[in-house]
Amino acid sequence: MEEIQTEFRRDLHHNYMILSGGRKLDRMHYEIRMIELNDIPGLLKSTVQEMDGRTMYYYDITSRQPLSLYLETHLAGRTFLRLLFRSLQQVTERMSDYLLDLHGLYLHPEKIYLDASGESIWFCFFPPLEESFSGQIKELGEYLLPRLDHQDPEGVVLGYAFYQKVSSIETVPAGTWFESILDDSEEESRTNSEEEWHRTERKDTKSGLQGEEPHSPVPGDKDLLSDFFHPETEPEKHFFREGWKNKILWLLPPLSAAAAGMICWRYLNRIPEGIAAGAGAACLSCLLLYRRKKQEEAEEEQREPEGREAVFPFPACGGQDEEEQDSSFFHSEEDSRKEGSYRQPEEQTYSAQEETVFLGPLQVPDTEPPIRARLIPEPEGAGEVKVLTGDLYLLGKSEEASDICIPSPAVSRLQARLLWDGKTYRILDMNSRNGTFRNGALLDPGMAVPLRSGDTLRFADRSFRYEQLT
Repeated sequence: MEEIQTEFRRDLHHNYMILSGGRKLDRMHYEIRMIELNDIPGLLKSTVQEMDGRTMYYYDITSRQPLSLYLETHLAGRTFLRLLFRSLQQVTERMSDYLLDLHGLYLHPEKIYLDASGESIWFCFFPPLEESFSGQIKELGEYLLPRLDHQDPEGVVLGYAFYQKVSSIETVPAGTWFESILDDSEEESRTNSEEEWHRTERKDTKSGLQGEEPHSPVPGDKDLLSDFFHPETEPEKHFFREGWKNKILWLLPPLSAAAAGMICWRYLNRIPEGIAAGAGAACLSCLLLYRRKKQEEAEEEQREPEGREAVFPFPACGGQDEEEQDSSFFHSEEDSRKEGSYRQPEEQTYSAQEETVFLGPLQVPDTEPPIRARLIPEPEGAGEVKVLTGDLYLLGKSEEASDICIPSPAVSRLQARLLWDGKTYRILDMNSRNGTFRNGALLDPGMAVPLRSGDTLRFADRSFRYEQLT
């Protein structure tokens, strides 16, 4: 089997990726005829030509970029991974409809192409390919792992689920495992959402039964300030919530009065004396109850300063005279020495005439990176000068997808790419429809060409002069 070779070529308004090599196939092979005569959705449009005994497969990649280049400037999140897996699932199903072998699907990141917006994906079907589908899908899973967006938890779960599935691809039918990955991910997402909803509902119900304020509609969000500054209110006392001693004290006056009256009436047969004895017993009981209440209030007043001292363990604020500080609300100086809970720090005093110590000049770090180069429109004044300070720039007419926007209908959405190599910028045409030129020479797609100060760059119908400053 010949080694597979890849080259790029530009036609008048098209860019092509050309593959050759692999196993020898007849020009009239079934798979070759199928991809030539049919425009299969999800597969790059291809034509086959024979030249000098070589069979060459031309794939139209105009205005498209490879997956490897896309992931250099983007992270693989949930949305992108779903698009990739759905596209891969759909293209395998369509290939089965056309009776195409999965082993011809080229899954290397350099052979998977996206549009400028990253919303559509195309795969390359290369009939002479002899790499196994399971081996390629495993390599794709390993390739995606270090490029996952870890700020997107669902994307990370989906990426690792894909990797686990492809590790056992030999035992899973190819037509079902894509669906199982996406279904498992969606089911897990729905389960997590339902569990979160039920937790919120249970918490709201519990809060409502306890008389608390309803739970915040935002998961995990709690109004801590309102809880912290909740007004201090005395707990409402209830007869049945008090201790057994208080219950006895409250029942003592009527019970003693009834007992005294019953004794006098039963044994002495004297009702007036019984009434008098009951009233005396009731008064004595009320006196005991009153003394106990006063005693509890005194104990509460003694505990109140201790509680405040525990909450605010710092000395009195400034702005008071010495007598007020000595009789501070929190601690007296003598109590502090006894308890050992507070020690007044010894502060060094400075006079108003003493000279201030100079700490040296303030070092303000440079926040703006140095300007490495500029793109000056030609003729001068025809547009805004583009300043280059970073390592990577995408140029095109799409404001959303490009770093430097070139507003022209002839410019592709992603026209070219500038990459800093440590000495100068290199320019790479990104399969643009109308081409990228350096000093009048058309650049080949996929070839990064170094720039020199004074070079003239033309993107379709817009020209710039490259001026390097560093």
